[in-house]
Amino acid sequence: MRFQFERFGLTLAITGILFVFPASAPAGSQSTIATDVPKLSTDKLIQQGTYSLRYGKRLETAITYFGEAAKREPQNARLKVLLACAQAQRAYTLSLALAEAPMYERRLASFRAWQEAQKDQTSPLHGKSAPVVGDPPKTEDDGKRFAMTPADAQARIKGLSLGAIDLLDTATQLAEKNEPAIRAELANLTGWALLLLWRDPRRVVPESWPQKDGKFEGPERVIAAFESAVTFAPGSDVYSQSLSDGCVLAATDPRRWPIIRPARFDAGLHSRGKDLLRQLAKRRPHQGALWFRVSSLESRTDFYSALAGPRSSESVEALQSAAKAEPSNALYAYALAAAHAGTEGDIHVIEGIENGNTGASLVPPRYRYAVPSLFAWAFPPEASTFPQLEASIVGSVERWVKAAVKENDVPRVARALKAMRGMENKFSQAKEAQGLSAAEQDYLASVAFICSDTVRNLTKTLTNDFPSIQ
Repeated sequence: MRFQFERFGLTLAITGILFVFPASAPAGSQSTIATDVPKLSTDKLIQQGTYSLRYGKRLETAITYFGEAAKREPQNARLKVLLACAQAQRAYTLSLALAEAPMYERRLASFRAWQEAQKDQTSPLHGKSAPVVGDPPKTEDDGKRFAMTPADAQARIKGLSLGAIDLLDTATQLAEKNEPAIRAELANLTGWALLLLWRDPRRVVPESWPQKDGKFEGPERVIAAFESAVTFAPGSDVYSQSLSDGCVLAATDPRRWPIIRPARFDAGLHSRGKDLLRQLAKRRPHQGALWFRVSSLESRTDFYSALAGPRSSESVEALQSAAKAEPSNALYAYALAAAHAGTEGDIHVIEGIENGNTGASLVPPRYRYAVPSLFAWAFPPEASTFPQLEASIVGSVERWVKAAVKENDVPRVARALKAMRGMENKFSQAKEAQGLSAAEQDYLASVAFICSDTVRNLTKTLTNDFPSIQ
């Protein structure tokens, strides 16, 4: 599907990594922006602002550039959307810094208290190690230390957020004269901009999200924008996945530290996103990571649970589809083994471990959101792990071994030991792979450690309960 970009006559492809201009570096320093803006052409203003959005850099500059461009062309819906995107991103970076500021102040106060304690030998802190203060919070887009007062920061976040939402509403009305493909693209951008505002600035500064009849609105605006994109481009998998992502992400608040507001979970919205993703996975049967994501969503029933406890038949079927799509990835076999724990007999768990041990590799799948390139930095790929995998497997293996010891069945104990040793080796090797994120490395190392501990315990069992075979 292709369409002509009205203002500049550029041909664009709607692929999910939507963008208009090349990533050339922005011209000029912050101090010269005010002077440069009147001299720059509208095309150049948009090009420079686009660079900032794509990489989440110098967002105040981007607001200035897009603001000037939108002033010159007040009827251009795209420019209003781009300005709103810049404001939403800046509100996001400010909200992250504002949330971090109290924590930093507490750490700093602890350090100062420790300093004073070193002068007083009677203090319980005297002679103790200094508390870690860490770096002061900063706004990530410009790398500057966050120096705003809480009141000023809250006012700025509120103004940027509500202003962005007003711009997006106006752009939606202006875009009515555009062809469906352009309206779909702008609606999709609108959805991601609103989602960014819903998930973080709203939590840090609740007044930055609209109210209706005296109550804060829910994520209906977010979902409506994604639905519009699907309506205008019904055959696009990209927009269908955006709608799915929007439902799932809007259904929960991010589990970041600190959690500003109590955790929330919208089961209906989450279920809708899950169903949409399952439909998409059926159209892409060879993408194991997609099926693995479906499995994790199928098992979730509230904010805190994910693949914990008995797995639904739909979740197991999705895991089977992931293993079928990518049989070389051992993680899917181990996940299936964990899914069988406590439900189909421990022999199935042992067989699942053995199957995983024969896999060529073990790679944590990464789910990539259908986010436009404008927002990709704020919605990085999610490393998909399998919570409770090691606990489920180890618990099942321990039951298997306990029964074997009771029946004096040495081969069964030896089989369990061999299986767990193979799983330990697989995870130990995987954690050394190149290109892993810190979270992925921690996950793999944690499972490897638990497997190693289980191997030691099984070895002791053979030694203590079956001394004759030593």
